[in-house]
Amino acid sequence: MSDFLTIPAQEYIHLPSIGDYAKCKSSFDMINYSLKQYHKDAKIKGFHLIIIKNQDDIEAHYIETSFKDVTNDVYPFLYLFIQPVLKYEELEIITKELNLRIIT
Repeated sequence: MSDFLTIPAQEYIHLPSIGDYAKCKSSFDMINYSLKQYHKDAKIKGFHLIIIKNQDDIEAHYIETSFKDVTNDVYPFLYLFIQPVLKYEELEIITKELNLRIIT
């Protein structure tokens, strides 16, 4: 059985970006760069980073409503999927460094 099936991807919200499109845009590049480096260093298997601007984006990306507990239904915000390698401990370090809150 593959690790992908045994260790599911986690969903995150970037807390400082909530409600601030300029912060979403400026943080996107930094987070994208950092996650690419973590992927290169084999600390994560992969990731997907999205700026969510409104409810249409939520529907277009099939995002569950659990994000509302973190964002209080405020837009925009950065939304991420991160696929860990083998241990969630590595992912916990990464999410603290990038100021992310898990939503799954």
